[in-house]
Amino acid sequence: MREKWYEKGISFLRSMKLQTRLTLTAVIVLWLGVGIQAVMSRIAWQETDIVEAFSQVNSERMESSMVVLAECPDGFVDNEARVRALYQFADGLGLVIDGAFEKRETADRTEISYTKNGKYAQTTLKTVELYGDAGTADYVLVRLTIYQDTDSILHYQELAERLCEKAGCEIIQSRISLIGSYGGKLSAEARDQMTEHLLAVLSGSVAYESRKEEDYTIYAYSPGIRDYVIAAGKKINIQIIMEYDPEKDRTKVTVASPAV
Repeated sequence: MREKWYEKGISFLRSMKLQTRLTLTAVIVLWLGVGIQAVMSRIAWQETDIVEAFSQVNSERMESSMVVLAECPDGFVDNEARVRALYQFADGLGLVIDGAFEKRETADRTEISYTKNGKYAQTTLKTVELYGDAGTADYVLVRLTIYQDTDSILHYQELAERLCEKAGCEIIQSRISLIGSYGGKLSAEARDQMTEHLLAVLSGSVAYESRKEEDYTIYAYSPGIRDYVIAAGKKINIQIIMEYDPEKDRTKVTVASPAV
């Protein structure tokens, strides 16, 4: 399910107005496995505040991730051109491709991807060609997870966005997630204190919340972040998730923006 986020909706994005596309993109990227995803927040000071705020929660373990999704209106001539584009993205990100590309074809799409697993990071580069009665559409996906680090993720997000723009592709989704982990099970009071601290630093206000022990999720809105999704008439561009894993006896905290 996580790898099929575009299967049920991305082909509709081209025909929609911007705000509608933002909202639908948020629903589509739910299938990435980290919740609703909104598109492009380009206000650097706000994103930096998120990283700084997260660093203050004193997590024992940290990692960060980013996803950039772009539509390429000019498309690619053939699969060789798609592979060349992935090489260009890899070069721009400082990634050495030293393995084989994976190709997957179905009745409605062709995917070409490369994933590199390293000691400190995992990177996936992918082109997706969707085709149907209305024609074809090409998309590029860049996904990066960095282990034990949150400071450099914004740099790579900006690199990926610039590479998309250089390739003539329109960014329709770009976000970062910061993930921390704590030994044991955090108390309800500790969870709430952490949430209030993060929202205070980000000038965020709660839009929706579930503070149940088994389902702790906060959706919030900060006027300092330009982009947002609207759910039931409310703006959302921040999500805080806290999950306890009894097998590992650890609590995972995820903060993502724009809205996740």
